[in-house]
Order: sequence, then C-alpha cells, then structure tokens
Amino acid sequence: MMRNDERTTESSNSLLCARLQRAGVLICAMALGACGSTDSEAEPGTIERPLCDGSDAFTFQHVWQGGNWDDSAFSILLRNGHAFLRVDGHCRFYSYDIGRTEPILTGTLTEGDAELLAQSTSYGKWPAVNGLVARGTSLTEGVGQVLSDGTNELACQSDCQNSPAPEDLEASRVLDPMLDAANDWHARLSKLGTPISGDVRFAVVIQRFVDAEPLLEWPLATPIETYAVDRRISAENPNWESIRTGFAAEGADAEALRALRARAAEVAVPGRLDGWILIDGPGDDVYEVVVSDVLPYEDETGVVPLRSVR
Repeated sequence: MMRNDERTTESSNSLLCARLQRAGVLICAMALGACGSTDSEAEPGTIERPLCDGSDAFTFQHVWQGGNWDDSAFSILLRNGHAFLRVDGHCRFYSYDIGRTEPILTGTLTEGDAELLAQSTSYGKWPAVNGLVARGTSLTEGVGQVLSDGTNELACQSDCQNSPAPEDLEASRVLDPMLDAANDWHARLSKLGTPISGDVRFAVVIQRFVDAEPLLEWPLATPIETYAVDRRISAENPNWESIRTGFAAEGADAEALRALRARAAEVAVPGRLDGWILIDGPGDDVYEVVVSDVLPYEDETGVVPLRSVR
C-alpha cells in the first residue's frame, strides 16, 4: 500500500513533469522514477509504431506553412514549408527556418531520441485522429502548422494555437501539446544539425529596384540571363514555372551556388531583408537570385508531397 508521503511525492513529480514538458524540457521520459512507470496503460487510440522503420520516406513531418510569394523567386524557398522538421525512416532529420541564406540542416537521431520524439508528439495517436483540423481566428490565413507521417495528417490553421476558433477548442486542445513538442524538438535539433549537401534549386528574376545593396558576381558558366524571368509575369506566362520550381543544379554548380549564398550572408547590409542575393548583370541589369537546398523524396517539381502544404 502506498504511504501518504509517497502519493504526495508522485503527485508533485507528475505535476513537475507536466510543467517541464509544456516548457519544452524533454526529460520526463528519461526520468522514469519521477514521471511514473513505463508499465502504465497507453492512452486509448495509441499504437506502437517506430519513426525509424527503415523506409525511404519521411515518417515524421512538422511543417509551418508560409505565405504566398508566387510572383518572386522567393517562392522556391517555401515550396516545402516556411519552416519544418522532417525525419525519415533511417532516423535522418532535416530542419529549416526560413531565410534566404539559410541552409537546410541535417543529422541523425539516436534510437533513444527517436523514441522520445515519437512519445512527446503522441506519434502513436496520429492514426486515431487522422484528418483532425483546428482552425484559428487569425486574419493571416496562410499561417499554420501540419503534422504528417505521409498517410495521416493533422492541421492547425490560422494560428489556432494562439487564437483558436470557439468551435475548434477541443481539436486545438488535442493538437497543442503535439505542436509544442514538435517545435521544441525543431529548436533542439537545429542546434545539432549540419548543412545539407547535394543538389540545389535556384531561381532568377530581373530586379528593377536596387537600394544600394552589395552586388555579387554570377558564379556559373551559363549566363545568368538564360535563367532570368521578369517578376511582373502572370500565371499564364510559360516562365511562371521557372519561378515556382526553379532550376536544378548539381555537382560543382550546386557548390558554387551554395558559396554564392554564403557570400551574400557575409556581405548583407544590417537591417535589410536577410539574404537578398543580387547579381551584377550585363549593362545596367541587376538580377535577384534565390538558392534552395534539395530535400530527399522530392517529386519532379521539387515538392515533398503533403496535402496541406504545396
């Protein structure tokens, strides 16, 4: 029989763990003496399923939806989300926070971290609540978060965490701890990852308004004007797709474009929009360039399939 002081200690520890987990300190699962036994029954609807199942696909995706930049080369940075944490079946993670000169960061989760990530985000419960959508009251409809394993998908729309719609309070309550944990893991793993290598996508538009920004030199042998489109184009123009999907570069060209992106970060003017890569072209022409790393499992347009994020 449990003594009163033991029940008090267990209750205090459970409350402390709940507060720590809400704050993003993901240690409770490792402190079993304070957080309870692993023999307790799982929450109804929860199934055992590993993140690292050996598949060549993303088994975990937490994606922040971005704004609409279809009339700019900037849109290729948003094609897979304005920020994200993705994990594949081989425990490889990929994290990104929007920035014109920011690379995608990658690394490998330990088996223990993969289990903690799944536990803290209620990964085993996703199939039971597949299709769950919590809407918010924010006027910025493009702001939202998506959790997806490639089959099951949950969505928080219009900033549902901070301003949930009255009719979606219950859905928001279910999603909140999952999203909090996913954001905490994103922040943690971003500090551990290293820049991704491999192919890149890039886009070039004619820049007609230059405000004393540093102008850099185009690094590829193919002239920059070969890739350039006018930002004032319309959706009916065949060049539209070259802004939305960009052009692919590999090998030495990919490395040269990554070096260009890094150089732009070094010379960026403080206070200006981060990462404008401006190229001094022939005559009086100036071009705006955006370079974006290629993720595994992208389709031919450079998109990782996800229903709610294009």
